[in-house]
Amino acid sequence: MAKSEQSAQYQIFGTVNEFDGNSDFADYVDQLEQYFIANDITREEKKKDAILTSCGALTYALIKNLLAPEKPSGKSFAEIVRTVKEPLCLKKLVIAERNKFHQRSQRQGESVNTYIAELKRLAETCDFDEF
Repeated sequence: MAKSEQSAQYQIFGTVNEFDGNSDFADYVDQLEQYFIANDITREEKKKDAILTSCGALTYALIKNLLAPEKPSGKSFAEIVRTVKEPLCLKKLVIAERNKFHQRSQRQGESVNTYIAELKRLAETCDFDEF
């Protein structure tokens, strides 16, 4: 097999950054799952290895502590995510989120599309009923 064919066969799309602790863990998992799709990673063992090697030292220590006395390597990707999601997912107060939504106004130079996208993002945590 030619070298160019070989490297094309193993091309990796995107990167997985470590979880920084300041963002939403659910968003981190969503991005990781998109990485799996882009790179045709379907085996649960590979998914587990990916999260354990890319999450960062602090998050790995948390995973290890939450799963103790069992080892993270003995758990599935889904079990790791389920165990870690609750303490790391930011629980937001609906009233505070609604206040952010109502306070948001269109900024000078901001396009209407960008403003609407930001309102939609803010509305996700407001617990508004369907319109």
